Amino acid sequence: MLSTIQVDLDSLWTYDRYRYKQMSEYPVDPVYSQSLQSFLDLFAKYKVKATFFVIGKDAENHKQIKYIKTIIDQGHEIANHSMNHLPDFADLSLTEIKQEIVLAHNLLKALMSKDPVGFRAPMFCINEQVLCLLEDLGYKYDASLMPSAVFPWLMSTAHSLLKLKLLWINCGNIRWGKAPRGIYHPDKQNMANPGAMKIKEVPVSVSNVLRFPMHSTYVFTLGKFLFDSGFNFCLKNKLTLHYVFHAIDLLDLEAYSVRLPGFKSLTKRQLICEQIVKKLAVHSQVMTTEDLILIGKGNNGLHSAAGI
Repeated sequence: MLSTIQVDLDSLWTYDRYRYKQMSEYPVDPVYSQSLQSFLDLFAKYKVKATFFVIGKDAENHKQIKYIKTIIDQGHEIANHSMNHLPDFADLSLTEIKQEIVLAHNLLKALMSKDPVGFRAPMFCINEQVLCLLEDLGYKYDASLMPSAVFPWLMSTAHSLLKLKLLWINCGNIRWGKAPRGIYHPDKQNMANPGAMKIKEVPVSVSNVLRFPMHSTYVFTLGKFLFDSGFNFCLKNKLTLHYVFHAIDLLDLEAYSVRLPGFKSLTKRQLICEQIVKKLAVHSQVMTTEDLILIGKGNNGLHSAAGI
């Protein structure tokens, strides 16, 4: 089985801004100075390469550039996670969306000495308009689609509780519950359907039960069985597994007075993350998303998995 490990390098300031509508000032964001190294050490221990989705604003901080270069020097992939990680990304105007993508693209290109080829929208807020723009800009893949009908409801409920007001997060719709589980070329009118676009969609892997999200945030809350069942489903059905971590997963949240629903102690989160990475390293061939796209593999499920 093939797999990718993807890390959304969302800095602590993105959480502060979202919770308090203001950004705390860190000379170097703790996600970069602390949790990033924990992930790099974990990946080095199990000899796997990952894809890091980096926010452009963080690539502007000259004190953080060395950390991004360390990611590159260790052979991992850098992909675009927008300029400012705006939570209403899919609702922005086309001009604003293009600016968010291009500004980050240029900053990352300067550090990488090549163009980033992958993109993930903040909070998985993607739509056909964004996908068409990415294709026009030459991107090879997008990794924003969560092929789950329940995910938008879960996200909206969680954020409503966090903000203590009713919210709807525009991160998909019920049609996405029938999207392919494998990499596919989407349709420009309905990105949940296979079509003729040049860009490829790399859906986040979901569990076999109700296509429930199985990335780290949900595993911390519900238990590792969620990952194990999804892993076994992908293995049995010969599906490529695309697993998502967030860099904050390995941050000492208590030290920064951060409370996230369902997040366990740092020690427990470290154990869970290592168990997941070890299982992927031992029982699958892990590669960066870019490498997977370039070798033309991971397209399993293009048609047959659409109804799974």
